[in-house]
Amino acid sequence: MNKLIILSFSILVIVLSSCNEAPTEIGFPFINDTISVEAISSIDNPFIVEQKVFKQHVHYINMAGFLVGKSGDFQSMTFIRFVAPKDTFKYITPDKIISSKVTLKALKYVYGDASAPLAFSVYDVNKLWTPKTSWDSVFNSNIDYINLNRKIGEYNSIVNVIDTGEYISFDLDKEITSEWMKFGNDTTQYINKGIALLPNENSKNIRKFDGPTISDDPAKYYYSELNIHYYNADNIIDSIKLISAMEYSLSDAPADFNETDIVLQGAVQYNTELHFDLSTLPNNIAIHSASLELNLDLNKSKLSNNSTDSLRDNEIIATYRRASGADTSTVYEKTVTPAYGQKTSNFISYNFEIFTFIVEQWILRDQKKGIVLLSKAPIDKLYNTIDRYIFHGINDPDINLRPKLKIIYSVRPNYSQNKKGAK
Repeated sequence: MNKLIILSFSILVIVLSSCNEAPTEIGFPFINDTISVEAISSIDNPFIVEQKVFKQHVHYINMAGFLVGKSGDFQSMTFIRFVAPKDTFKYITPDKIISSKVTLKALKYVYGDASAPLAFSVYDVNKLWTPKTSWDSVFNSNIDYINLNRKIGEYNSIVNVIDTGEYISFDLDKEITSEWMKFGNDTTQYINKGIALLPNENSKNIRKFDGPTISDDPAKYYYSELNIHYYNADNIIDSIKLISAMEYSLSDAPADFNETDIVLQGAVQYNTELHFDLSTLPNNIAIHSASLELNLDLNKSKLSNNSTDSLRDNEIIATYRRASGADTSTVYEKTVTPAYGQKTSNFISYNFEIFTFIVEQWILRDQKKGIVLLSKAPIDKLYNTIDRYIFHGINDPDINLRPKLKIIYSVRPNYSQNKKGAK
């Protein structure tokens, strides 16, 4: 059989066709009368129909670090609970405490003015926190987590930014130290609820500190320390070191961004939903590939000292769910395998090259509709940085900067019609 192959190229559509004689019964399952492969983009098709920025509270304890400080309207605080002494020190009184000092390890990350002081106050904790504790429940509710009438420490100094980390220390109140020692791990007498580190108004930056996490190599992470020197029962100078057992960081930032932008912010957890409608695609199609591209707006983004091209986040995450799923508040209960958008060579675009399986799910199961939740990644960037990444939205005046969904597909053969013409 003779074949005629016609190639037609345009910016967005590629069509390949071949016309043949009717296939034989043997060739029918493999050869189709007309095969077309098309590439189509959201530039000319309204595939992305809605975007929604929201603040989501998903936090965990011991996330290999925590944030403390304030810079402008961005602020972070942290709860720290130290392990209880194994022994009880019934005789201990505040006057027997020689020194009680907390040591933290500041890492290189800085949001704000690194040459200005980091300033925070330390308070006693009234109520144990959980992963459900949010910034609002700490500061905007009647739940009294922190005893603001009992200040037990403070820090106000410039913290050097060095590769190996900078250790900082502050004195902890001797009275609360003696309370922890007196009852040790006897929780029937007293429960050590820990301390709260709250930023002061004169703080000019937010610093990231090292902290514990679940790991097969705990030595990789620093555990904040409480070092106590005291007179023991024999009136001899002795010492004890308590390390952090639970660390929990919370952050806050105003929603002073344009709702037409795509917003991703770590720690505070501003995320963005993109709603897709692919109903303009033909029925009975096979998806060969699909990719999604987002473009960062550096003029609107608010970045830390990790703002240079090479240091900016290498990836963002797109967790998709089905259009028939739950609302945003329970989005994680209805999600499927996420996709990862990688920073490209221009350091501005983030490309989800493997977006095909998401589109296929929407085509096969969900009436060609679906939702993607965009957030920062990996976990360290999501929880331990407060940078605000602003991406151009779906209605950006520059059409070339809008999110682009590109799909390459082919129409599946109509076997029933072809079989009638087969000889």
